[in-house]
Amino acid sequence: MSRSRVLQFNMSNPLQLEDYYLTKLHIDWRAPSKPEVNVEEIKTGLDYDVAIHAKEKHRYKLDLRIRLTETGKEQKDVVYVVEADMVGLFAFDETSEKETREKLIRLNGVSILYSTFRGILGGMTGMFQGRRLTLPTIIPDEVVQRVEETKAAKKASRKESRTIATAKS
Repeated sequence: MSRSRVLQFNMSNPLQLEDYYLTKLHIDWRAPSKPEVNVEEIKTGLDYDVAIHAKEKHRYKLDLRIRLTETGKEQKDVVYVVEADMVGLFAFDETSEKETREKLIRLNGVSILYSTFRGILGGMTGMFQGRRLTLPTIIPDEVVQRVEETKAAKKASRKESRTIATAKS
């Protein structure tokens, strides 16, 4: 059961966010070693898992994992380290096709949760001694493609490892 009430709009989008929550939020702000540090790089990592409700096949859960490190020119000048896990509970129009749901939960789900987390992070880091941290924008298509390719490679590697182990037995 959702903790919040979802307003229903007559829209053509078959995907609706019913609820979301953080399961992990760690923000480590480190005082720079110098009065001024030029940020050279923001390293981000995004990953997710998708689950379908056991009985209601039009309901999905998306677990989004976000990792971020902001570094200065010298690697010791790490200003922010962020680790967050966020869950989104989504519902589709019951008439939507499975192929459509599988695509939209990834593309739109990642976009919705990431955008929501950008606001959460900006609000939280705005209270730190340093400055507000704004996550970079993303292109959900590219994120989903990279994550799915990584998952496929890991799956193939595990399958190959099991085959080699079986052959040695």
